[in-house]
Amino acid sequence: MRKLYLGLAAALLLLASPAAAQNNVGIGTLTPDQSAVLELNSSRQGLLPPRLTTAQRQGIVAPAVGLMVYDTDLGCYYFYSGAAWVSLCTPATAGPTGPTGAIGAVGATGATGAQGITGPSGTAGVTGPTGATGIGATGATGATGSAGPAGSAGVAGATGPAGTAGATGATGTTGATGPAGAAGIAGPTGATGATGAAGTTGATGSTGAAGSAGPTGPAGSAGAAGPAGVAGPTGPAGTAGAAGATGPTGVGITGPTGPAGTGTAVTGPTGPTGAAGAVGPTGAAGAPGPAGTAGAAGPTGPAGTAGTAGATGPTGPAGTGSVLIHSISGTTNISMNSASFVTTGLSLTFTPTLSNVLFLVSMSGDEDLTVAPQQSVLVRLVEGSTVIGGTASICQDYDDFGDIVSYWSVSFSTAIPVTTGVSHTYTLQWAREANFTGNIVCRPVADPSAQHRTITAIEF
Repeated sequence: MRKLYLGLAAALLLLASPAAAQNNVGIGTLTPDQSAVLELNSSRQGLLPPRLTTAQRQGIVAPAVGLMVYDTDLGCYYFYSGAAWVSLCTPATAGPTGPTGAIGAVGATGATGAQGITGPSGTAGVTGPTGATGIGATGATGATGSAGPAGSAGVAGATGPAGTAGATGATGTTGATGPAGAAGIAGPTGATGATGAAGTTGATGSTGAAGSAGPTGPAGSAGAAGPAGVAGPTGPAGTAGAAGATGPTGVGITGPTGPAGTGTAVTGPTGPTGAAGAVGPTGAAGAPGPAGTAGAAGPTGPAGTAGTAGATGPTGPAGTGSVLIHSISGTTNISMNSASFVTTGLSLTFTPTLSNVLFLVSMSGDEDLTVAPQQSVLVRLVEGSTVIGGTASICQDYDDFGDIVSYWSVSFSTAIPVTTGVSHTYTLQWAREANFTGNIVCRPVADPSAQHRTITAIEF
């Protein structure tokens, strides 16, 4: 027992010495990071914290903030936040929303796009009551010159597709509403009588000074408008009186729009603009009135008839990344007993569209058993008298038991540049070794599972 105590004391001294020197501990490393009190390093082992059931975890008395355990019932790590156990497998709930930042400066207005085709108007919504208008003296209006001739309206362009709506910025704090300005005294407005046919407008005389406006009475029903007469020249505008308070706006039902006139109105030249009058002080803004209820959206107009499809354009040239494959296989039984090359009866003809071709050639067969052992067969691919590639194989040999094996098989591949747009013919030839005689055969019909001959060309 005395020896056991001495051993434990020595181990504690060994562990405590580096901790006292560098104030941190490394397991699996002699140089733990200075920012860590404990660094674990292993390529074969991991960190295993305490594993508790849910009941055991919740039964820990006064858990420390940051205490971590593994819940074996829920299969997840949990740590104590100081108020509750928090799962590392479930995203935390969002905290309270911070205060809204100040409204950013308004960006510059983008260029206005071409006017699109106007759709049918929806029913007008009910207009909310107008707030009180502040009293501000209006400067004198300069004399209006004669209007110049109006240019013909351009054709409205098609409405472009709507862009994706940007994300809504945070709402800034609403400032306090200033006090409403005092309302001017408005004179009563008489009821509007029916409008008669408009006669020719005579010359407009000088406008006298405008009197103070009385309070506006309720608007009467509008009479039917007669045809407009030719407008005479406008005289100089008199000094505007103080604006009275605006009365409630009546809700009128908009009648159907009449057909557009075919005549072109001739407008006189524009006269010089009078000097702008001094701007009176701006009255305090009145409290905003409640927004009126939005009117129901009008029905969508019928879709236009789709235009006829244009003619299909010509097919473009083949892309440089294309791959074209040509292939042919022999379908007859053949035999050969020649020391010089003869045709196998198999040729591949095509007109390449790409500048390079990869050839894959393979052939297999057998040999008469009367031929001397170790006879060889030679196979090559030619274009005219030009040899593209070739190979050779022993036709007959002995196996490990001394029996004769007569099956043979050859294959080779080669890539060459070619002239495009010109027909090429490639022929498969074969021959036997000159030292021996005997028939060598290729019988894809009689023995299709073991004998064949094939030429494949891949353009690239």
